[in-house]
Amino acid sequence: MARIFEKDLPDNVLSIERRCRTWNGAIVEDIHEHANGCVVHPMPHANETRFTVSLAEIGSATECRLKRDKANPLEHSTNHVAVISRGLPWWGYAAQLRYARTP
Repeated sequence: MARIFEKDLPDNVLSIERRCRTWNGAIVEDIHEHANGCVVHPMPHANETRFTVSLAEIGSATECRLKRDKANPLEHSTNHVAVISRGLPWWGYAAQLRYARTP
């Protein structure tokens, strides 16, 4: 499983570690994000359909947004699931994030 540490990080993000593996054409990523405060950043892979599961959130819940400055109108809680259609740009948001894990 490839392990990648990202270098160009969004504001308040201390580190992002991705472990990536491919099975039968499906890419599976195990993402660990460490942060300190409010986090808002565009999510990669807008050209692919994405299925995400929030496994851990410390500090505050994470949220998928369609626009950077507009909250998601759907109610959500920790350990949520999201399906994002191919070609749909989206943003990750958390008010006071310390750690998040999403595969």
